Amino acid sequence: LHLDCENHAAAETDVSAVITADPTNAEAHFTRGTILQQTNDHTGAAEAYSAALAIRPDHPFAQLGRAHCHFIRKDYAG
Repeated sequence: LHLDCENHAAAETDVSAVITADPTNAEAHFTRGTILQQTNDHTGAAEAYSAALAIRPDHPFAQLGRAHCHFIRKDYAG
């Protein structure tokens, strides 16, 4: 909900609590990546997307998000 309202700080707080409670929650890591990407932290976002993919390698949106972050950072080697 906070993310929809562009309240990134509150969204980050909420998703961090979810990750702390359940570090294997791929959707929470993906959501964290989305938050970080929207705040132009593409390095942090790529790391969050990678965390999601370590849990759920077939997560298509995490794959796309990480690829986009690498492209924005001109990190073509990934």
